[in-house]
Amino acid sequence: GIREVGEELILPAVFDYPRQALLYQPALPAYDYRNADAYYDAVAAEIERLLEVSRGRALCLFTSWSGLQQVSDRLQAERAGVVWPLRAQGDAPREALLSWFK
Repeated sequence: GIREVGEELILPAVFDYPRQALLYQPALPAYDYRNADAYYDAVAAEIERLLEVSRGRALCLFTSWSGLQQVSDRLQAERAGVVWPLRAQGDAPREALLSWFK
């Protein structure tokens, strides 16, 4: 095993989490593959509501690529007249998405 002790460096946070972040866990129905469409409809509706509240400033994380695509497709289809742009992983290179989100 490794016997050397490493150095520890603790740096201050670069984000003002109390002012710039919010962790939100909605009360959504449990996922059931037999009723996946209803689940993804509910997720998309909740995200759309949160986008309205946050004026489009949101980063939504998914546990699967297919879930991301299901919700992204629904949100893109419902975007008529919405002023905030929507991007999903795969829409552009990683660096371009990060730059756009900043």
